[in-house]
Amino acid sequence: MPASPLATDRPTTGAGAPADLAAAGARVSGGRSGEPPGTLLWIGPTRHPEFQAAFRFCRDRVGQIAVRANLRSALRRPAGHVRRVIFALPDRSLPRGDFWAEFLATQLTAACEVLAIGGSLCDGRGRSGEPWPGGPMLRFSRWEEVLPRWLAPCGVRPNAVASPRGLLVLCDRFETAEPWLADAQRQGIAVAWHRHFVPVLHAGFERVLWDDSVAPPASAEAWRLRRYAEGSAPHRSSSRQDLWLALQPTSEDIRQALAGGIARVLTKPVTIDSI
Repeated sequence: MPASPLATDRPTTGAGAPADLAAAGARVSGGRSGEPPGTLLWIGPTRHPEFQAAFRFCRDRVGQIAVRANLRSALRRPAGHVRRVIFALPDRSLPRGDFWAEFLATQLTAACEVLAIGGSLCDGRGRSGEPWPGGPMLRFSRWEEVLPRWLAPCGVRPNAVASPRGLLVLCDRFETAEPWLADAQRQGIAVAWHRHFVPVLHAGFERVLWDDSVAPPASAEAWRLRRYAEGSAPHRSSSRQDLWLALQPTSEDIRQALAGGIARVLTKPVTIDSI
């Protein structure tokens, strides 16, 4: 397992709480007109399976990125014009107090914000142990919900996502689907609930949301069979998107779902805007 990006001397627990995640996504402030994009400082592993997708997005979309293996390295080699800092945290380590104090004093300005992306070993931070001191933390599987907007000062522009013409919610109980149905109806989206995907009935829906109550983690092949109702003719619509909603998917769960044709994996809880 890769070493923690923090110079550590104490354990903690961790995972992104919904309130932290919402706060991180909401605080987006671009620079003045004509100001060049700021630097993103990424501290931590880049090839860890739980952080690879987020790092690739950052690398490909921000105007400038500086990568440091750990907090000690970030102190020794300061980056310039930093507007956003991401800590990739594969475990529950806390930063050493003296290193963290120096980082705050010498490298963080009023225009700079810090966000931690916690791996699966950080799950539970909000329920026990000391909180991570750097501000909001989100679970690695939620990065798509936050980073496109949060990185606006570094030159990232979120892709426009149109509302679906029809949404099918697949889950075990109507009560589970009811909040989705109500939110979709308020936004004028045609929506329906069913326990199973039936191609002859559901061919017209542009977006299909698979809840893990009826679609638990599976192999890529199982996902392909599931999406085509165990051997029925594949749906040919180029506009249909299948989304998987799961509680705490692992990096392997996500990889298999994407390989099986799922367009995006969402981590509970989410709002209708996320789809």
